Amino acid sequence: MLKPYLQVVCNEFGEDIYLAILQDQHVHYIAKIQADLTQHKQVPTSTDDFLYNTAAGKILLSSFLPAELSVYLDQLHESNKLSVSQVHDLNRDLTKTRQDNLSYDLGGQSPDINCVAVGIRNYRHDILASMAVLMQRNEDISERTAAIAERMQDISTELEKRLI
Repeated sequence: MLKPYLQVVCNEFGEDIYLAILQDQHVHYIAKIQADLTQHKQVPTSTDDFLYNTAAGKILLSSFLPAELSVYLDQLHESNKLSVSQVHDLNRDLTKTRQDNLSYDLGGQSPDINCVAVGIRNYRHDILASMAVLMQRNEDISERTAAIAERMQDISTELEKRLI
């Protein structure tokens, strides 16, 4: 059901698009639509680090209940993956991600890649998956990133009405 929607974004912007889900606190990339590019970005199929430091992962992480999120953030700090201030910043970012249903990774995970992601939600606003577009970071693409984000949010809203 989702593939035609992913294809729309891929066709409009000529970028690879990914569908990710959350399973056992890991981000799993379960679908990919490739644009007609000579070079494609390589994305692992599953990783736990991507939950807190990628756009797709932050969308999924923003769906955690407050108690669940608190435990997860404590684990990040206790395992020395993030400092106290980084946990605080992440928690603040997740609040904005939850409100906007939008997340960016502008070279944070990989210096040569920008990513924009939106949540795919059902009619109750539960996040079921994350739709993400990865772009090469070889030029100023802020306008392009904003256009992709807007289109993805439109698609997310349309899907929300269909996913009962």
